[in-house]
Amino acid sequence: MNPNSHKKYCVEVKGMSDDLSIQTKTHIDFYSLCRGFNVIDPAHAHGLKKLIMPGDRGVKNFAKDMSEGINSILDYAYHLDPKIYEEVLEKIGHRE
Repeated sequence: MNPNSHKKYCVEVKGMSDDLSIQTKTHIDFYSLCRGFNVIDPAHAHGLKKLIMPGDRGVKNFAKDMSEGINSILDYAYHLDPKIYEEVLEKIGHRE
């Protein structure tokens, strides 16, 4: 993958080979991560992006991105199952 594609959504990831003998590094972008975990719904991906990279994209601050990410995930949950959505809101003490 080209580390310059979607640069603001790309990070260097360091790790070790399976046998721990070689330190490795690679670049991964958010969209590749979503494909790898079969995140195909845009609302789901949008919420995850805001939660994984809050304030890192230069548009909104950390708190605003976190709030919008949580709201996107809740909207996605509602789309999947309105009853579960209501249970989640009840557990977190959602106030209108």
